[in-house]
Amino acid sequence: MLISSIYTGSSVLSNSQAKYDIPLHKAAVTDSLIIQDYLLSSSDDGTVQISRIIDLSPPQVNTLKLYESIGVARNLAFFRAPNAEVDKVAVSYDSGEITIFTIDRNTLRNPVQPTTFRNINSRVNTFKFTPDGSKLLIGYFTGELVEIDLISGASRTLFKVDSWLNALDINSQNLVAIADDQGFVRIISLATGKVVEEHQISSTGINAVIFTNDQTILAADAAGIVYQGKLMGGH
Repeated sequence: MLISSIYTGSSVLSNSQAKYDIPLHKAAVTDSLIIQDYLLSSSDDGTVQISRIIDLSPPQVNTLKLYESIGVARNLAFFRAPNAEVDKVAVSYDSGEITIFTIDRNTLRNPVQPTTFRNINSRVNTFKFTPDGSKLLIGYFTGELVEIDLISGASRTLFKVDSWLNALDINSQNLVAIADDQGFVRIISLATGKVVEEHQISSTGINAVIFTNDQTILAADAAGIVYQGKLMGGH
């Protein structure tokens, strides 16, 4: 099943036979995902909700407001460790706030107090957990790429661009791909913080970037063009 967010306060759950419009928020849904048999959703009104789907036709959900903060709750990210019963979920805000929850099968009955970070007073455009779940990588509207150590709480700015930082991804070799609003894709070593590759692949902003494997990247720009590239030099 797939989930997509729509601008009506609902999320759409679909399969090959049907699609189901599930009402979740009074304001627009900005992101949603399924984790631990729950439907998590964020909204323009600053709330994050966790819902158990009771029935799909007609849609019925048992919903709890997990968190609320000032500003727009923009995106959700999650990390699932192999064979673990607890997952990490993060929500980002246009204020620069990032809040992290742990989710397990009892969360709807007994929610856990989250942890909040606010390192830069700027809208979070993109963020992702590292492959081992110990750190969070964050790309800001003001161009900073920041790493937060979720164990110690320490943070460092790895890089800064002179435009919006729109998208990022990380591979299993701890190489981070970042994409900005000036058409650049850069590859940065998480270990050293240094740029190992830099390419301006478009004359407009790059809105999405993803590693399909450790050496291959897909990127999409604002004009709707999709690019594929391979890392140079055997990084």
